[in-house]
Amino acid sequence: MARAVAYKVTINDILSGKYYPSLGEKQPNYVDVKGLKVTRANIIARVADVYENPEKKYAAVTLEEGEARIRAKFYETQGLRLQQGDLVKVIGKVKEDGQERFILGEIIKKVKPEHAELRKLMFEKTKKENNSIVEDVGGIA
Repeated sequence: MARAVAYKVTINDILSGKYYPSLGEKQPNYVDVKGLKVTRANIIARVADVYENPEKKYAAVTLEEGEARIRAKFYETQGLRLQQGDLVKVIGKVKEDGQERFILGEIIKKVKPEHAELRKLMFEKTKKENNSIVEDVGGIA
């Protein structure tokens, strides 16, 4: 099975889209974001809080983008070395457990402010052109 595209979305896109639970391996869970089935997300946000257990087997990173917040959960972390206020790119699967929607993190990486600005400009341009979201095609933003 091919790996799903990690769509470049905002935290608000993830939180406001309708969530559809998995119907088995052939149809994984997803969030409907502007008509697209987003199973994996690629977001840039600021770290609001970091928890990592002492054994470095689990970490929860609260991410914020304006007023919107979401938690990214990571397993087998090996020490994240993140601080409140760091700007990061997170790629992971969108999940929901009870009342919490979160990202099951695959990658977390510090980025420069220029990356966030570039992402913002990409969203503005895309919104003006066709009101859709951007696929991750391996670019820096």
